Amino acid sequence: MSSNITHSHSTDDAKLQNVLSNLLIWLENQNYFNYENIVVPNIKVVDVEKICSIAYGEDDRKIRHGKHCANIRGLYDFNNKTIYISHDVDLNSKKGQAIILHELVHHFQYESGEADEVDNINQLEHLAYFLEKKFRKQKSLLASN
Repeated sequence: MSSNITHSHSTDDAKLQNVLSNLLIWLENQNYFNYENIVVPNIKVVDVEKICSIAYGEDDRKIRHGKHCANIRGLYDFNNKTIYISHDVDLNSKKGQAIILHELVHHFQYESGEADEVDNINQLEHLAYFLEKKFRKQKSLLASN
């Protein structure tokens, strides 16, 4: 499995690809989705400002510059099947890997059709946070420290 990884900041693509591969294996072992026809998402490493503009829109400067954007480090954009990760996410940390995992869950929710079955997009967060928490408790770091 290979993903198209692009970035606006220096990132070790091989390291990110390795983390992604290991997270996909972990996620597949959780048996929540049918993975047969799901392709790996693109990943873009960008500034938090870019993530906020995708999440809240280019024109909503009040929200983008407020506290809403202060803690965003990852986002899944289902329109272009791309995970956006902030350039300051540490791929060697369990927290950083959990952020990527959370966004991968959203990718699989959309690709499997689960997202079509909810009334509100926020209902998708429950499984993403559940698996993120399970990952943090269960797994030691997937990438070397």
